[in-house]
Amino acid sequence: MKAICIIPAKKNSNRVPNKNITSFYGKPMIAHVITRLKKSNCFKEIFVSTDSKKIKKIAEKYGAKVPFIRSKKLSGNYTKTAEVIADAIHKLKKDYEFEVVCCVYPTSIFISPKIIKKAMKILVDKKIKFVFSAKKYEHPIKRAFIINKSKIKPVNKKNFFKRTQDLTDYYYDAGQFYISNFKNFIKKKSQFDLPSKAIIFKNLESIDIDTKEDLRNAKNIFKLKINKWK
Repeated sequence: MKAICIIPAKKNSNRVPNKNITSFYGKPMIAHVITRLKKSNCFKEIFVSTDSKKIKKIAEKYGAKVPFIRSKKLSGNYTKTAEVIADAIHKLKKDYEFEVVCCVYPTSIFISPKIIKKAMKILVDKKIKFVFSAKKYEHPIKRAFIINKSKIKPVNKKNFFKRTQDLTDYYYDAGQFYISNFKNFIKKKSQFDLPSKAIIFKNLESIDIDTKEDLRNAKNIFKLKINKWK
């Protein structure tokens, strides 16, 4: 099963300037991700799809390939990742042979080679068509309520006073990786369209880096875990 990894890394980031290549414990953030992916030994090649020559240079320095520069049309703030990955696959298929694609974000700095290996092994089971990361909501979402000026309204009143242990667990996409056959990415199929398996991450095993505060938190967590990952 020939597999490649594609990292979508655009130049601009509205809330954290140069987020994908910001310095993170001595290396650009994307460099940590490339290094971990290489250590997994799961991929024939690791590619980066970017609209930035600077990101291209950094990615290549750490062992990824950047055979094309992404178009401006696919580098906007509202461009969907599915469109970027499908575009990359179409371009890469001209020169490379592969069956499986893994999409990993350049800010997935907590991704471990062990987790990637586990995900790839799951995909070998032909019944599973899509593997991705997920996290459990820390607090029961069925106890959520809406604040509208001075009025507070439970989303689901009948569940609001139930015991926590009697409520169903809910999960959300952790956004660390997505693995499937390349044809599913081209068709823009998601984990909700196919027989899928979610690998559940603990709270401190992943973090979305969307703000400067997220970045500070990620650095603190990384400092605690770095020795464990070596």
